[in-house]
Amino acid sequence: MVLLALAYWLFLPLGAERYFGPSPAQHQPPYRVPAETRELHDRLLVADLHGDTLLWSRDLLERSERGHLDIPRMVEGGIGLQTLMAVVDGPFDATRDHIDEGLDQVFFLALLDRWPLSTLPSHKERALWMAERVRDAEDQSEGKFALLESQGDLASFLARRERSRDVTAAVLGIEGAHPTEWNVANLDVLCDAGYRLIELAHYTDTPLAGSSSGMAQGGLTDLGREFVRRMEELGITVDVAHASSRAIHDVLDIATRPVFASHVGVRSTCDRTRNLDDTIVDRIADNGGVIGIGFFPDVICEPNLSGVVRAVRWIVDRVGAEHVAFGSGFDAPVEMPIDATGMVLLTDALLGEGFTEDQIEKIVGGNVIRVLETNLPE
Repeated sequence: MVLLALAYWLFLPLGAERYFGPSPAQHQPPYRVPAETRELHDRLLVADLHGDTLLWSRDLLERSERGHLDIPRMVEGGIGLQTLMAVVDGPFDATRDHIDEGLDQVFFLALLDRWPLSTLPSHKERALWMAERVRDAEDQSEGKFALLESQGDLASFLARRERSRDVTAAVLGIEGAHPTEWNVANLDVLCDAGYRLIELAHYTDTPLAGSSSGMAQGGLTDLGREFVRRMEELGITVDVAHASSRAIHDVLDIATRPVFASHVGVRSTCDRTRNLDDTIVDRIADNGGVIGIGFFPDVICEPNLSGVVRAVRWIVDRVGAEHVAFGSGFDAPVEMPIDATGMVLLTDALLGEGFTEDQIEKIVGGNVIRVLETNLPE
């Protein structure tokens, strides 16, 4: 078996996305929207809080026929800022309410796509390799794509974006904190690599916090509290997506900076365990944080944009337009109504729901920018 695996790794074509990757989005271009929608959308800076693109061996700089996201499709869709998540560990069955540690699906993706050998046994090495890929894309982009690591990087990018819609940027995030190897000193290593968002848990409970789909679904541990404090010192935003309700409350009890909930829904419009109840919505707003609404059925209960808009409306009516954003979940192996090129359809849906241009500007990108301006290191 070892020899067969080695032969595959050495000689057969890359294939993980072919077998395990995302399906094409429901809506495909050309998109027919009113001229006033297009004019507004072209003035907006669209930000998205969650893309899983780094799971796949795709070249970020090349337009792909697979999945949902690459830099050419970001430009076409008006996405100026995309959070690219390092997904370094995940179960084969992520649909259960209580998930224990099991076979690591990402190991097999790494094997199929011939990631560097150092990444096979190490979550930290997987994250460092993913960050290196993004840096390589930045270096090869001829100034069209930037990795944002500081307030200065963000300010410089926003100035360039004012002059040209053809420039885009990314912020790096981590799902589950596994690359820290549960050692707070590794936060510094990952920060140096460029990571600026970290979730404390993914599909299973961790030594830091309970997961919304974990076995115990407990709160923030003492080690988790130490992590939150150090993340805030480094300018790494705490992302409470996938954390249990108890853990989110515990984070909000001690957080001194705004948090993200990068790709979630709200239980009042989609009653799922991983979604936020109204008490947590209120507390994130009080914290100054932002809730990113996902585009996939697990968090909006339907495979269309109306579910996204319903969740956005609920949050805006409850706590204001300053605390909601998009967290698509692009390139996860889930059903998706649009890919990166289709963001204009969301702008059109928000206009149809009666949101003002000022509210839409905040929802589609302004709120994400505000938190990053506060949290990124100087």
